Amino acid sequence: MPTLLAELMTALTLLSASLTHVSAQITPSALHALQSTQITETISEPKTLPFFNKDGITEKNVWGILDKIILCESSGKRGIEILDVNNKMSRGELMFQDSTWEWMSKKAGIHGSPLERGKAIQVARWGLINGYGSHWSCFKQAKSGIDELTRK
Repeated sequence: MPTLLAELMTALTLLSASLTHVSAQITPSALHALQSTQITETISEPKTLPFFNKDGITEKNVWGILDKIILCESSGKRGIEILDVNNKMSRGELMFQDSTWEWMSKKAGIHGSPLERGKAIQVARWGLINGYGSHWSCFKQAKSGIDELTRK
C-alpha cells in the first residue's frame, strides 16, 4: 500500500507540473472556456440574461475581445515594456500605461503589476466590462466582428 501511495503522489506531482506548463500557453478565452466547463460540471447555477454595457461588451464576448487586444497591442509578447508614442511607458502584453494601471487596477480591486499576465487580464476584463475599452488603442479594431457573434 505505501508503494501505491508513493506512485500516486509522483503521478500527481508530474501532472501538476504538466498542467502548469500547459496553462502558461493558453489564451484568455481558452482558459475561460476551460474554467467555465469545470464550473458548470460541478455547480448548477441559475441562467442569467447577458448584459450589455455602453460598448456592447458581454460576458460572452469579452474573452474574444481580450484575445484580439492582446494580439494587436503586443503581438502576444509577454513582459514587454516600451516607451509609447505619447512618451509614456506601456507595460505587459496589454500595454497598460502606468497611470492607467494605477487607477484601473485600484478600481478593479486587483493588486499587482501589468507585467503579471493573470493580473493584467483580470484588470483588462474588468475595464472592458465596465466601459473603459477606449483606453486601448486597439479596442475598436478588436471589437469589430465580435458584435455579430454576440447577437447569435
